[in-house]
Amino acid sequence: MSVLAWGFAGYAVLLGVASVLQRMLQYLSFMTAENLGFIAATGFFDRILRKTAAFFLSTIP
Repeated sequence: MSVLAWGFAGYAVLLGVASVLQRMLQYLSFMTAENLGFIAATGFFDRILRKTAAFFLSTIP
């Protein structure tokens, strides 16, 4: 193979790797958003929202 053909093959491999990484990042972003939605739907934020202003003023120096 000529140098030009190797260059095109290398370019194709790099494009493939970039595409795989982009799809992986999209999937991980989606999973993180789903986990954040689950946390927001649980009692964690419910307990924080029920705290009074006096609680935050007394615990934050």
